[in-house]
Amino acid sequence: MPSALPVHFGPVPGARGARMSWLVDVKRQVAGSGFQTDPDLTSKMTRAERQTLSNVSAGFTQLGVDMSTQPRALHSTTFVFDGGTGRWGAVVVGSGGEYGETGAIQTVLAPEGLSLVDVARWVLGALSYGPLLSPEVFSGDGKHLIAWDSTSRVDPGALAQTLTVMLGMSQEQRYTLLNVQGAQGEQALMALMRTVPEGLARLVRWSTAYPHNDRNRSHKIVTCLWPEELAQRHPNEYKSATSRIPPMPAVVKAPMNLDWYAQQICQGRTATDIRQKAEEKYRAKLNGIDLDSSQWESATQMWGEVLENMRPLADDELVWVLSSETPPSVFKRWDDNATLRLLRLRPGRLQQLLTHPHKTVHDSAWKVVLQERSFYTDLVTWQVEAVRTGRSAPPEAAGSAWCTSLAKDVLDEVEKQAPASEWGPRAEHWLQSLGLDPREYEDSLPLWQEKVVNRFKRDPARVDELLSYAQTASDGAGALIKAAQQVPESLGFLLPRLWREPVAGVTWDALLNSALQSRTAPDRIIEILRLTDNAAPLSRSPMPSTGTAQSQTRRGDIYDVAPENSMPIELRRDIVAHFVNSVSPLTLGEVANALLAFEHALPLPSARPIPNTPPAVRREPSFPPIQPQHQSQVMIAHQPSNTPDGERSRHPFFSEDSVWPLRVSLGLNAVLLFTVLILIFL
Repeated sequence: MPSALPVHFGPVPGARGARMSWLVDVKRQVAGSGFQTDPDLTSKMTRAERQTLSNVSAGFTQLGVDMSTQPRALHSTTFVFDGGTGRWGAVVVGSGGEYGETGAIQTVLAPEGLSLVDVARWVLGALSYGPLLSPEVFSGDGKHLIAWDSTSRVDPGALAQTLTVMLGMSQEQRYTLLNVQGAQGEQALMALMRTVPEGLARLVRWSTAYPHNDRNRSHKIVTCLWPEELAQRHPNEYKSATSRIPPMPAVVKAPMNLDWYAQQICQGRTATDIRQKAEEKYRAKLNGIDLDSSQWESATQMWGEVLENMRPLADDELVWVLSSETPPSVFKRWDDNATLRLLRLRPGRLQQLLTHPHKTVHDSAWKVVLQERSFYTDLVTWQVEAVRTGRSAPPEAAGSAWCTSLAKDVLDEVEKQAPASEWGPRAEHWLQSLGLDPREYEDSLPLWQEKVVNRFKRDPARVDELLSYAQTASDGAGALIKAAQQVPESLGFLLPRLWREPVAGVTWDALLNSALQSRTAPDRIIEILRLTDNAAPLSRSPMPSTGTAQSQTRRGDIYDVAPENSMPIELRRDIVAHFVNSVSPLTLGEVANALLAFEHALPLPSARPIPNTPPAVRREPSFPPIQPQHQSQVMIAHQPSNTPDGERSRHPFFSEDSVWPLRVSLGLNAVLLFTVLILIFL
């Protein structure tokens, strides 16, 4: 049977380091001597080596043929592992042609360290070059004719079915008939050899056409079909050899792990890497144990477990990780490829994988996201929702290569979806959870009421920022009023601006009322007057326009604290008139001197200091009705003073330069006293 395999020159893979010492024993009809050892084709060997070759070929008989018909040379090749030496042997049973009338039995013992696949490539390659073997055929450094065992034309499904039958062999079912579609004879045999690890392969006899009826129940045999020409030439031997071989089942359901592995073996380039990885795992499970025929079932089961753990998850298995009851085997086999496949099946489940409680799935998802830019948009969408709901960023994102770009993209996107007052404070927390400084993202962060007021409180120089926010924000009016409550000293430059033109519907008198906070105690009024009187007007334009409000939002414009001009007299009169109209007569009598002095820009009387931020500041301010801007001046009555002359001389209001205000004040006080008496009498 000449081989139909192509050949190539080159070293045998896996043969490096092996002692390249092949032993060959050829028995055939020698001229005039009958069936015997051919000394010209047989290696010189020791008695022990000769005994090993005899053990390998035990049970094999020659196939005689009538040479008068001039039959061509045919052969079958069987690979047998010798456990005593740990070396593979090959038995070539020849018929006709160069093998002669008596046939021939050629036995080869491969060097120690060569695997079954490598030995098969050497022997089958040599037979394709010529039917007779010799030591010279295997001499050299590996540059002999080596069979090229291509699996590109092998049907993976048929190979998986054959592998299933082989692994299921037992003492009662010792044969596997190899019939793989797309591959015949030696090619199919080589493909099947590659599907089992070396340790397991040593428990099997591998044949291109097993030539005899093997009665040894410990032998497990994998054989190809006899070629038709050989079966017709030796019908009796063929019938005897195949009498114990059961036919291949019509339907064989291959397990998923074997089906997957057969497909990998038939893929060519990746087959070697996958096979090596699988074999390494198998050797690790064996832990140095040398298998024998009695361990066949446990050995095959172990090989199936290795393949099962290596097998990628099926689509229905991938979805299991999304449920609460996931088999442990799924997590055991989960890898980055499984993550990618699941995200393609269920694109909307990225967040669930990134937050998965099982570490294997969780880590794989983050690895994929960090490597695959296509999932970046989904990550941004997830973090936009995190900002809106006030959640922290995942720690895996902190310190990543695209951490800063993620922050910028998330802030830009959330700005389109939510009001600034809603997401602004949460964005700062989110940035901090990423390990970023929110100050570096001022251009991307919005201004909200609390932030604007707090910044104004820390630095009243941000008045332009406050006013710009008041003009553009929906809660700008509340920001102005809250700022006046928390920073009363700002009234001096806020009131003139609002006096000229209201901002966000807030008038100057409404702002003044908010500063009083419904407290009309004399000390409070005097203190407000003092803060208003002593404050410096801004040196900038009275009011930023709506168009320039955004550009001025984050600039800390510093105003000149040294007043150039006093508060307009018209505004002073309006403020005095406002108090006269809104304060009770009793309180008005106590603050009359202060109002009179304030109106004429004179020194104000002393008063007890009041806190800049009273508890009432924390409540939402109420908006009083907007008053007319320029109220008519109201005459202020003076209440007689009972202050002793010594104290009167120490009060700045009673200086020599202000005698006439004293007279007015006395008259006003008299009028007020008379009014009070009338009210008491009534």
